[in-house]
Amino acid sequence: MVDLVIANAVEAAELSGGSDSPEAALLRAGARAAVVSHGRDGAWLATQHGRFKVDAAAVAAVDTAGAGDVLAGTLAGLLAQGSTLEAALQVAVAAASLSVTRPGTTPSFPSRDEVMALCAAHGLRLERRDA
Repeated sequence: MVDLVIANAVEAAELSGGSDSPEAALLRAGARAAVVSHGRDGAWLATQHGRFKVDAAAVAAVDTAGAGDVLAGTLAGLLAQGSTLEAALQVAVAAASLSVTRPGTTPSFPSRDEVMALCAAHGLRLERRDA
């Protein structure tokens, strides 16, 4: 059993055997939560409480390389700081959206201030859970 699986749509399809709902299939396989990213369409989160979609900000993509790394790294960092999974995923999708607006991988990674500004512009607040 794993706490969290993070995969892109292609990886999730492979892991789930091509299921119509790879997030749910990953839960049945033993994950407590599954995040599947879908590029410009955002990401899906599945938990025992249901499936939730997080939309990506509409941006002019320049280079998508590294966007999944930004999503996963931001998500992991915020979870380690005590954020809820749902709130952390919203911020992580926003960070990934920003990262595709510039070329390269590491140089395209947005700063915390840039991510928080995009979240504020879209009415997203970062929630924390009790430790």
